Amino acid sequence: TSPALLSAYVALAASTGATAWVSEPFVTRSGQIKGNAYPTSRSDFNHRVCLPDPFTPPAIDATGTVYAAAINGEFRAMDGHTGRTLSSTTLRSAAQGSPAIADRTVVLLSCDGLYVFAEK
Repeated sequence: TSPALLSAYVALAASTGATAWVSEPFVTRSGQIKGNAYPTSRSDFNHRVCLPDPFTPPAIDATGTVYAAAINGEFRAMDGHTGRTLSSTTLRSAAQGSPAIADRTVVLLSCDGLYVFAEK
């Protein structure tokens, strides 16, 4: 098994700067990066190349839910008070940029298109 890259989001208390919570780790192993490959020949430059963000800047909705994605394609909703994962999904490709939130809908751009998550 290849070594894993473990990374997490950390929330700090605004009043003290102390760690408020640390998210469950995002685990990425070699070969799990969900962007497109680097071009290896001249002809490859005619194809779309997408180098994903290692982590998206998080977005926070009005209820305090934190939305963020990692380079392995995992997209999570986390409790903003505890860091506990509320839900997660694996995208076909890693995200580009921060999620956008409006009217209980989260929109996220990835290397393979646009994802829209709406509350039922």
